[in-house]
Amino acid sequence: MITKTYILFFGLVLQGLFVLAQNNETNKSDVIVVTDSLHQEKKTEINQTTSVSTHDPRKAFWYSAILPGLGQAYNQKYWKMPLVYGGFFFLGYQISNYNAYNIRFKNMLHNTKNPDYQLPQGYTKESVERNIERALRERDYMVVWTAAFYFIQIADAHIDAHLKDFELNPDLHVKLGPSLEPLMGSSMSAGIGITFKIAP
Repeated sequence: MITKTYILFFGLVLQGLFVLAQNNETNKSDVIVVTDSLHQEKKTEINQTTSVSTHDPRKAFWYSAILPGLGQAYNQKYWKMPLVYGGFFFLGYQISNYNAYNIRFKNMLHNTKNPDYQLPQGYTKESVERNIERALRERDYMVVWTAAFYFIQIADAHIDAHLKDFELNPDLHVKLGPSLEPLMGSSMSAGIGITFKIAP
């Protein structure tokens, strides 16, 4: 009895599949497609022109690698150029500053070999040695930060070039405004909230 039920069930399923297949074939055979060769050529030509982007992310990458800030100019993000050069100026100033401290304290330590030399007030030989180590450490940190900043501005130009042709949804709205959040009890907490809204 069970085997007969299984056979009947599979027979009905197969019959349904055959009916669907025949309906698809009849639908395909009933449809007549008329194409205009001129219209099709124009369509493919339009697709080719719109799909090709004139903005090359590799150019932005190499421009920023050769001259920092040039990739941002290539992306037409001119407001980023002062940030790039300002960052390099600040880091270069810090490197120069800590290097000058290092030389100054090294000269002070060297002068202690002279028995007639007296360290400035508030300094000892141990404190001078500590200041030399600190100045060297901070200078090396700034060199590392400068290298990191160099690669960050390259990555920024490269990613920004990739997103140059990216179209945002015009129905997407971001709103920044005050917000009130309820706390335990009857009190409220004030703050700033960001609201994302997608219009229908």
